[in-house]
This record gives sequence, C-alpha cells and structure tokens, in this order.
Amino acid sequence: MNNIDKTQTLGEIVAAHPYIVDVLNKYKIDFSFNGSTTLEAAIRDKDLNEYDVVGEIDLAVDEFKLMNSKVIYWENEPIDKILDFIEGHHHVFMIETLKKIDALMEKNTDDFPLELKVLFGQLKKDMVEHQKKEEENLFSLLREYSGNRRTDLRHKIVQYMIETEGEHDEAGRLFNEINNLTNDFTIPSETSENLRKVYELLDELEKDAFIHIHMENSILFKMI
Repeated sequence: MNNIDKTQTLGEIVAAHPYIVDVLNKYKIDFSFNGSTTLEAAIRDKDLNEYDVVGEIDLAVDEFKLMNSKVIYWENEPIDKILDFIEGHHHVFMIETLKKIDALMEKNTDDFPLELKVLFGQLKKDMVEHQKKEEENLFSLLREYSGNRRTDLRHKIVQYMIETEGEHDEAGRLFNEINNLTNDFTIPSETSENLRKVYELLDELEKDAFIHIHMENSILFKMI
C-alpha cells in the first residue's frame, strides 16, 4: 500500500509525514532547500531507484502507525507556537553548534583544510546575521500578523519572506559545498580527533538545518 503520493512536493510530504526525514537523508534527498520539488522529480534527478526509495518511505510510515507514536503536525499549529519552536530550538541549536565548531577550528587550526575553514567561516557569518535579522524583522512582523491580519502588514511580510528564502538558498549552497568537500562527512581512517568531532558536528548541523528551513519555507511561509 502506498502511503504517499510521489507527485506531491517534498515539503508537502514531510509536513504530512515528518518522521520520514531519516529515509530522505539516507538518500541525500533535499526536502528543505528544494522543498518545492516533487518526490518523483527528486528521485529522477538523483538517478535513484524509485521502488527502493518509495518502498522505504512507505515502510517508515507503516512503522510509525504501528508504534502509535506522537508527532506535532506544525501546519495545524498557530504561528506564534511555530516561531517559538524555531527560535527556542533550531536557532539556539544553530548558534551553539556553530560556536562549538568554531572553537575546535580556532584551537586546532592545522587539523583542518583551508577550504573547509573558509566555507565554514562564510556559513557561520551568514547564519548568525540571518537569524538575528529574521528574529528582529520577519518574526516580529509575523507575531503581529498572527493577531491582526492586515493587508499592508502581509505585503511587508511577503517582501521579507522573499529575501529570507534567497538567504536560505545561499545557506543551502554552502551546506552542499561543505558536504561535497567532506564526502558527505565521511571521516578518513587516519584523522585527528578534532577533525572527527567537527565532521560529526557539521553532520548534525546540516540535518537540523534541513528540518529548520523546511519548517520555515514549506510550513510557516505557506500560512501567510
């Protein structure tokens, strides 16, 4: 039995089945920055076996149903609750993890390739500035809009959303370059403990960022 419609966008599918992200991550299917792409197109673009991918997604959905687990369907939640979660969880995780990686790179600078340090430095700068601007401008307007849906306020929010999505795309580009450079965060057999830890933290950061950006692009912004 098919639990999903492969002609739906990745953003729509993950919003309806948030517990399938591990399967998508396994196949390196970007449901976040490319959330407007259909599952069918994503599978074709990566030259994957559709039967295998869809089969694993269906299995994940069946297992979730059997376990009778609880999950939050964010598209049914109020804007303020979504904003609180993004700020309190994803934004905090981003800043704390960036600081951990930065500290390791600064303390043990010879352990890391120059290109990785440059890419990470740009990602850190962009994300710190992006989140600060997001909270002070876009999120502030969204909180106001949730209690007073004025047309002029919506127009202002849409302009900020367009700018924000562009910044998300740039972050996605940097994550992709870091991923390619590190061979999907594959730790070399002979490496320092510092590099090993940085690869692990970068992997965690990317996975959380995928969910983070998905919540904004494919759920929060669709409510406006």
